Amino acid sequence: KVLLDGRVCISRNRIDKLEVKLKAGRVDVTVFAEDILTLARTEIAIESLKNEDVMQKLSAFTAMGQACKAVYLCNVKNFGNSA
Repeated sequence: KVLLDGRVCISRNRIDKLEVKLKAGRVDVTVFAEDILTLARTEIAIESLKNEDVMQKLSAFTAMGQACKAVYLCNVKNFGNSA
């Protein structure tokens, strides 16, 4: 996750610089769009890792017969509540 967080920071900085160049007509819009998609893919990967971590914890709690902790974890994470 640390590496992905670093990639997000680098991507955001690059996008900021490309945006300035795009406004000046010094970069192709496809390059800008590709960087935005790269950032989105990285952010999705981070969310997937978070989800995987939660699911592993839930599985562990359930396997140990600690359903109350699993329910508590779901309540803390606000799972099932639409925003």
